[in-house]
Amino acid sequence: MTRARGWAAAACAASIALGAGCGGSSQGATDAQLRVVVDDLTHDVFTGVGLASGRQRFHVPGTALTVIPVGEPLRTYTSGVANIATDEPRLADQVQPVGSNTKVMTAVLVMQLVEDGEIGLDETLPRIAAAHRADGGRLARLVRKFERRVHRITLRELLNHTSGIADCLDSPAFARSFARNPLRRWTLAELSRIGLSEKPEFPPGAPGKWNYSDTE
Repeated sequence: MTRARGWAAAACAASIALGAGCGGSSQGATDAQLRVVVDDLTHDVFTGVGLASGRQRFHVPGTALTVIPVGEPLRTYTSGVANIATDEPRLADQVQPVGSNTKVMTAVLVMQLVEDGEIGLDETLPRIAAAHRADGGRLARLVRKFERRVHRITLRELLNHTSGIADCLDSPAFARSFARNPLRRWTLAELSRIGLSEKPEFPPGAPGKWNYSDTE
């Protein structure tokens, strides 16, 4: 089973379980069905393409599923571990970092700043870095290091993935480091430097070009 099909199956199973609950089944039965959904995520092993290419076996070490049935209190179901080094169990009240979903939330906050006139969609990255230094200058330092690569990139292009910046997770350097130490914690600055060190996919704003990049 591929990773995409695995998640799709899990989502389908969750829908079926919730649908059964809405159709008159007891809360206990629905709880048992949702428990099966989260347990299947952590017990299943699926095969997909690894970071260093080739086929690789994957599994989800820990997960949490929160549902809010109509007219009922919120319920969270957990399975697996929160820390694969210590086997700490996944708990319902733990903060769970997310990756790609945060892009949407960040984009909303950025567009609120645009509406307030604090920043412009067509401002370039160097100009933004120079004018907004609440981060202690981290962005400005990154821009200086890769100025020739980012001097034309605009905020609009960063938001809609048309900047051409390479995806740091596709970098051979990242794949080699990950293979040596899968548990390493990466900072945003480290990942940004990896992505910006790679050759861009295309010039910023190139007509008809688009590339999803975790560097952005």
